[in-house]
Amino acid sequence: MKENKIIIIGVLAVMAERVTYFARIYFVFPEYLNVLKWILLGIMIVCIILYYNISK
Repeated sequence: MKENKIIIIGVLAVMAERVTYFARIYFVFPEYLNVLKWILLGIMIVCIILYYNISK
């Protein structure tokens, strides 16, 4: 189970890195910011759900 936690944390870290990378690209275009906001919100919700499931 510990190995699974490490893998999930690693995947979340990579996802966060990718999101910030794309945010830097799309930050030039304001019309993408609203979409990006909802994508980030969705990812945050998923991360919170996963975190609570892991910590049980």
